[in-house]
Amino acid sequence: ILNAVNAGTLQITATAGAGIGLPVGSVALFGWTSFTGGLDGTLTNAEVIRVLAIAEAEVYPNIIVAGANSAANRSAIATHCANQLSEYQVERYAFVELAGFDSTNSINSTAWRVDVDTWVGDIETDVAAEDDWNLAAFAGDAVFLDADGEEYQAPVLIAAAAAMLGEAIHRSGVGLQIPTIQRLVPEIPPEYRNMLVTARVNYVRFEDGLGYILAHDHTLAGETSDYKWLNDVRTAYTCGMEARKAGKPLLGGPNDPLTNGGLTDIQ
Repeated sequence: ILNAVNAGTLQITATAGAGIGLPVGSVALFGWTSFTGGLDGTLTNAEVIRVLAIAEAEVYPNIIVAGANSAANRSAIATHCANQLSEYQVERYAFVELAGFDSTNSINSTAWRVDVDTWVGDIETDVAAEDDWNLAAFAGDAVFLDADGEEYQAPVLIAAAAAMLGEAIHRSGVGLQIPTIQRLVPEIPPEYRNMLVTARVNYVRFEDGLGYILAHDHTLAGETSDYKWLNDVRTAYTCGMEARKAGKPLLGGPNDPLTNGGLTDIQ
């Protein structure tokens, strides 16, 4: 940052404060705390919990947790969401990502399809034992454009979650367009899409005339759950929040003796 400022056209000179942060060469820059997983973006479970602790008891009905894609990470996130309601009366659910796809083979080649098959199979195994309506899991990456028009690859998680959160709480996310996507990595072949649906995993696909759309809107709850659809969770949680907000002025006041059989404090 110092070099960029000093190399610019502004008539100012930037200098680093003395004795702060981590040294880069001989210059001390501003400080930060490195993740112990290293610089490759890998998050440890302890780090996920540490970050989630910042939001304890705060009214954030939904969170997007990028980078935490292991089963242990999701377990910690699920426990955190459940505790918010049971301990603090704060509804919360989370958008989470699953392991990314990696292949050096040519798209649609036999070897590439083997890689897709392995990737989808690993996802099925990874989430098979999970049953939690507070988690909505997304699979796959996409290529996006940054502000300079340069391409970069990232999980579809944030773009998909943003599209869903921009809609009314009761609306299904299925079919929502995600216009920021340039192409998918991978473009999931049709024969694997139902496998992801059965595994309760959300993904994005291309549809002629519509572009890139969200193809599923499921939580990681089981098929028999009343909250297997994310829009149902959003609706129920929002109603709970609003009911609690409306009832707060009455907290500690007497109940109506005609309907409740006597005067008792409202809890």
